[in-house]
Amino acid sequence: MNLTVILDFLITALLIATIGYAFLLNRRLMVLYKSREDLQNFIKNFSASLLKAEAGVKELKETGRNLFASIEDQTKNTKTLKDDLVFLIERGEDIAKRLDELISKSRPIFKSEQKIEAVKTLPKADEDDQNQPVILKTLKKIR
Repeated sequence: MNLTVILDFLITALLIATIGYAFLLNRRLMVLYKSREDLQNFIKNFSASLLKAEAGVKELKETGRNLFASIEDQTKNTKTLKDDLVFLIERGEDIAKRLDELISKSRPIFKSEQKIEAVKTLPKADEDDQNQPVILKTLKKIR
């Protein structure tokens, strides 16, 4: 056998192996091209989902800002109302103290006025026997 024949067989075998590998590579590329369409659809859907998510995040941020501003306004109003209530409570306590003092001062005066009225309504000494029940009634009023 000649060296040229052996080299021809060797080159033929390598060419057959190359053709086989090219065929296998061609099949894989076809699968990749088919998958490429699916991948492009996936990327489009993913991109649309990302845009929706970004819009949702922006909307949430805006809603959060609005809520914060609203809560801040309500807090300011609450502080104002609290200050007003504290002022009114202090004024009410002062008025209650004054009323209590006036009532305490007026009790002895009121009791002495009742005694004076009771003495005025007492019957005279000569009518004592006739009006004894009136005296009892008067004494009961004083108690």
